[in-house]
Amino acid sequence: SHSVARVLLIRARQKKTRVACFREFQSSIADSSHQLLCDLIKQYEAIQPEYKFDVKFNSDVPELFADVDLLTMAVKNLIDNACKYSPIDSLITVEVRQQDRMVGIAVIDHGLGIAEQHQQQIFSDYYRVNPESVIQGLGLGLSLVKRIINRHGGYIELTSVLGSGSCFCLWLKHNRDAYADSTTSTD
Repeated sequence: SHSVARVLLIRARQKKTRVACFREFQSSIADSSHQLLCDLIKQYEAIQPEYKFDVKFNSDVPELFADVDLLTMAVKNLIDNACKYSPIDSLITVEVRQQDRMVGIAVIDHGLGIAEQHQQQIFSDYYRVNPESVIQGLGLGLSLVKRIINRHGGYIELTSVLGSGSCFCLWLKHNRDAYADSTTSTD
């Protein structure tokens, strides 16, 4: 419900900000961000064995400073949605990207896709493309993801083709000062 999302956001604000370096990331380097995403994918492989998962990293990606708990919650929500809206046995990819002074964490699926007329609305509280669907959900997950990314001073990029799948990319500033500035601002 609406109050659950608000409680989660209030609790997240009350926590002391924990800063973690996300740096990538060659598989030969035992790096915390690499390990975090790999561990996350291992969890999903165990609880969603009917899907295939892949993690891709770019070795040139700079450090990313973020609240680990909130960012993990956002990525988990995107992976959950990718599973819910993709056919069994399809591939779900988590990919770390870079552009300009931003680092992106993309979740890519080959599922239902989202029609263009719904692509802005899906980030609103309680919005569901098909409320009568048998797929479980309240329509709060993507609005929570948007709040988390906005709190980090970033944005969400959505690329989707109806019937072909979606790519949600969480773009965040990669330097420590940008992160510190965004955690002191209000929503």
